[in-house]
Amino acid sequence: MSCVLALSFHPAFYPPKSGGEERLYNIYNNLSRHLKVKLITFTYPNADNSVERVSHNENFIEIRIPKTIVSAVFHHFINRCSDIKECSAVVTSIESRFNRNFKKVIADEIRNAETVIFVYPFLYTVPGQLLKGKKIIYESHNIEYELMKESFSDSFLGKILLSYVFHMEKSLSAESNYIFAVSEENKAKFSSLYGIGKGKVYVSPNGVNPEVYNGFFKEKSSLNNSRICTFIGSYHPPNIEAIENMSKFACKMPDTFFLVAGNVSQYFVNSDLVEKTDLELRNIFSRQKVALADGFYGVEYWESVPTIWCRPEFTINFSQTVESAELKIYSPESKDLKIKIEGKQESFKLIAGWNRVKIEDLKNKDSSILFECEPFKNDARTLGVAIQEINYSEGGNTFNFDLNQGPDQRYALKKAKNVILLGRVSDEEKQALFRVADVALNPMSSGSGTNIKMLDYMAAGLPVISTPAGARGLDLKNYENAIICEIPEFPAKIKQIFNDSELHAKISRNGRRTIEERFDWKKIASEMVKVLEEK
Repeated sequence: MSCVLALSFHPAFYPPKSGGEERLYNIYNNLSRHLKVKLITFTYPNADNSVERVSHNENFIEIRIPKTIVSAVFHHFINRCSDIKECSAVVTSIESRFNRNFKKVIADEIRNAETVIFVYPFLYTVPGQLLKGKKIIYESHNIEYELMKESFSDSFLGKILLSYVFHMEKSLSAESNYIFAVSEENKAKFSSLYGIGKGKVYVSPNGVNPEVYNGFFKEKSSLNNSRICTFIGSYHPPNIEAIENMSKFACKMPDTFFLVAGNVSQYFVNSDLVEKTDLELRNIFSRQKVALADGFYGVEYWESVPTIWCRPEFTINFSQTVESAELKIYSPESKDLKIKIEGKQESFKLIAGWNRVKIEDLKNKDSSILFECEPFKNDARTLGVAIQEINYSEGGNTFNFDLNQGPDQRYALKKAKNVILLGRVSDEEKQALFRVADVALNPMSSGSGTNIKMLDYMAAGLPVISTPAGARGLDLKNYENAIICEIPEFPAKIKQIFNDSELHAKISRNGRRTIEERFDWKKIASEMVKVLEEK
């Protein structure tokens, strides 16, 4: 069995939480049915800077390299000197040139590999002598230069970084034996932008696991009559732009709810563009053991570790089965932290810096715990403390609450109060969202590659209304397997599909068939294996 070494700037977390993670995990998990796969990735830093090995299956091993202070320094520098919203890929690329763990792991693992696959161009920092005699593949998710051009072009530093990305992607494209592109459009772009012959580029589209959505598809054969549209997106400039586009027409449709899930919500929650909403959503989302209920800003990443700032008053809800909790808290100055449970108050003395606060005897108590402290003014925000860790005990066992989930708060856009930002959702919550929604939207006006969210929508039987930019690379036919239109047409198209049950059922049915025929991860990976073994 042939051995393949692949490199990615982010991990193949399972279950995946973004389109990039979804493609990374599913492609290499399915390739491992035919090949031995080693995947080297970068992940969050850890206390002892130790490399993590994850065995996804007997033929698929992932080696995760912890990031170091280098990434934190570059993130801070870029944030101070530009308005770039997302730069983790470029920062990781720079870090890889200095990271000792990465250099050692590459040197050890590349010896046994016949083929080296660069997932994205960012880790094409491997010394040339290590690649001699190896088959080199560029497995692209986007044209990265094109994707970053808009958000990186507004500052001097951004233009320098953009030039770095262009040079790296062009060099990898030229040196690769061949390239996998996610669409015919991207294949043509490689040719026009980098002068790459089209015969060197093979299309390997994004996909989905259709069997996951079998139950949803059966349910979506008819309208719920709840007038709910949904959009899911990561913290990614084209997704932020999509929400801004949505707000322009949602305000004209007050009888329709637009539920937005995913980390894209953070951009708006950290601004003054939203307000808290009391919209009742318990029929959609189940209660968690821990919930950040009130008084929180969006999740930030301190040296890649999820961290969340609180206001001077904040509330955390615990299930009544939780016995105790311990919080890792950062305070910018010495202050008292008051904790109120069932009318009783306890006070903790915080020092400037990191603190551990333990709350005992929670079982069968009121689930709502109020925290209060003196305010700290910074960057136009009124801050209290920051939380980086919440551990809780239940049944004698200790668990960690995933701060990546963000606050359990619902926000609405001020200028379109029917656009509800749900934040990051679990797989169960995503499934619940798909069950209640009538229509999925993709009002994107920029981006590169193809949108995996489109495939999820269609596999679940949700009729999709998308811009041409949102549907790029999927070869969809208007009014057959999706509705394709420009932003100003969205209100009329949404109303049309709400009012026409036959059209709703037709697009639902045809969209699902398109997924089964063309966008099943197993079939996509099988076609890639043919290229890998024959060329």
